[in-house]
Order: sequence, then structure tokens, then C-alpha cells
Amino acid sequence: MKFEEFEPKTNNRFLVTFLNIDIPPFVVFKVTRPRLCEGKWTSMSFEMWDPIEKSTTRALYDRPELIDLTLSLLTPVGEITEEWRIKGKISEINWGVLDWSNGDPVEIQVMMDIVECDLIIDN
Repeated sequence: MKFEEFEPKTNNRFLVTFLNIDIPPFVVFKVTRPRLCEGKWTSMSFEMWDPIEKSTTRALYDRPELIDLTLSLLTPVGEITEEWRIKGKISEINWGVLDWSNGDPVEIQVMMDIVECDLIIDN
């Protein structure tokens, strides 16, 4: 019997790279993968931190109409094992709740309607 190697993709190895908006990949800490429902792409969501320098708030506020990005899933050594090229329109931005009793980083939630989506790499 031959042993087959198995390494699952994991939820915490991904990068979102915005191609036409100045948001660094490290601020996106949660994202939904593209979803196809009855032949149509559904909305995807992002959760991001809002750094003091390179403000995510400003980048989202000044955004272009059509957002262009890649969503990359990574191997344990950082190689791309799956990559999506996605274009979409932001439908909702929630700039979060501020609270004097909470010292956590400010989080921004974004919903984006997918206009185009292609699976570029899938190993």
C-alpha cells in the first residue's frame, strides 16, 4: 500500500492583496472565500484592523468604484497554493464601535458584491 501525503489548507494562512487601493495585506484578519450560489457569485466579507499610519478608513473612504484584489491561500512555508482574482463593488462599510472600556484594535467590516471572480491557481 502506498502512503499518500496529506496537508490540509488552513484558515489562518491567507493574504488579501488589494491591487488598486492602498490597504496593506496584513490589516485583513478575516475574509470569506468566494461563494457561488445558483451560478452567481455572492457577496464576500472582510474584517480589517485600522492602523494609525496608512489608515484603512481613509483608503476605504477614497476607494475606486470597482475594487480589484487577489485572495491567496498559502502553504506552511508561504507559497501560494490557491489564488483568486476578484473584482467587486463595496456594498457596505461598518467602521465599528468605539468604547472607552475596550482597548482592542479598531476593526472595520466590509461587504463586497463580486462582479468578476476567477480561480487563477489551484494546486
